[in-house]
Amino acid sequence: MTKYATSTKPKDIYIYKVDVTKQKATTKRFKAFGVPTLVYLEDGMEVGRHSGVLSVEELEETVKEYFE
Repeated sequence: MTKYATSTKPKDIYIYKVDVTKQKATTKRFKAFGVPTLVYLEDGMEVGRHSGVLSVEELEETVKEYFE
C-alpha cells in the first residue's frame, strides 16, 4: 500500500494506493473489484465510493462533498 501526500489537501485526509493483485485482503475488505475504485472513509466507516477515473477537479469536489 502506498500513502500519498499533497500540499493542497487538508491535513486529515490521506490517499492510499492499493495494488489489487498483491493486496487481495484489502481489495476484498473494501469490495474494490473495479479499477480504479475510491473508497472514502471517516472514522473507519465508509461514507462514499466512486468507481472510475476522476479529474483532479472532480476529485477535489468529491472530497469536499464527503468531508466538509
